[in-house]
Amino acid sequence: MFNTEKNFVSLIDTLGSRLKVSIMMSPQNTCCLIFDRDPVNFEIKNNILYIYAPIYSSENCEKKVLLEMLEENHLGDVFTSISPSTKDLCLNMLVTYECEYELFEKQLSVFVSKLRELKEKVKGNYLEQDNNSSTQSVKDMIVTALPV
Repeated sequence: MFNTEKNFVSLIDTLGSRLKVSIMMSPQNTCCLIFDRDPVNFEIKNNILYIYAPIYSSENCEKKVLLEMLEENHLGDVFTSISPSTKDLCLNMLVTYECEYELFEKQLSVFVSKLRELKEKVKGNYLEQDNNSSTQSVKDMIVTALPV
């Protein structure tokens, strides 16, 4: 039987190697990477890789924009939520299956690009305009690893 937790640890280790960043998972199987200026959290729990990142404080977001953001379908396995602990509007992605590294890197690049797009939309309090943003590879970003 396939062990997804080992696969997820391997994906994160390979990501660190390819980005030339030392990534240390905590004893709770968590870590945080900052892509340029955008923190992205990783957590492995119950054979699921949770990837999530704050977009904006929900308490400071215009209600109409917040509701539209929560209802929007972003990328299939990617969705928005409000963190109960921080009250931040967050972008989330779940990986629940065996994944090759190249696909993982591509999905992560799309996730970070979508995160940036949503941050700009919330900051400007608009959703109607489509940015048609291009996806930047995580390999082209400055990456810092933080202990969590």
